[in-house]
Amino acid sequence: MKIVLSIFLAFFANATLYLTFHDLVKIFHLQASLDQIYDIEEVSQQAQQKIGNLSGGVKKLVEIITVLYTPGLFALLDEPFSYLSPVLVEKVIPHIRHQSQAKGIILTDHQYRNVFTVSNQNYVISDGALKRVEEQADLEKYGYLMADRKP
Repeated sequence: MKIVLSIFLAFFANATLYLTFHDLVKIFHLQASLDQIYDIEEVSQQAQQKIGNLSGGVKKLVEIITVLYTPGLFALLDEPFSYLSPVLVEKVIPHIRHQSQAKGIILTDHQYRNVFTVSNQNYVISDGALKRVEEQADLEKYGYLMADRKP
């Protein structure tokens, strides 16, 4: 899996200069999911444009959607909410939820509120160990967030 992911990331970085999302649909076998994918108008309206000409947020959105809907048992999303406007975050969250019904999704992001919104299990690494997180107070307990200090 690590090799496949590395190849995909290298491919995606170079392909953005030449390919459109429509090209990615063929390459990554996304045809069966086009109805769901094209619910996002930023993707459907610009599917024929070269990815390299899209805004940074829409490029990130195309990357997330491609990874989510590529057939497989798992998807790894590294900081999917970074570089997305709040509007695009709201649009991608239902797709993460939907795809989590069909495959395992491992998601890492510093925007913990958005992570809590889409995840059913949360963990943080603290003191070299993986710790289960149920709520924001756990993030404070494990040193990920500063505790709220009342004057």
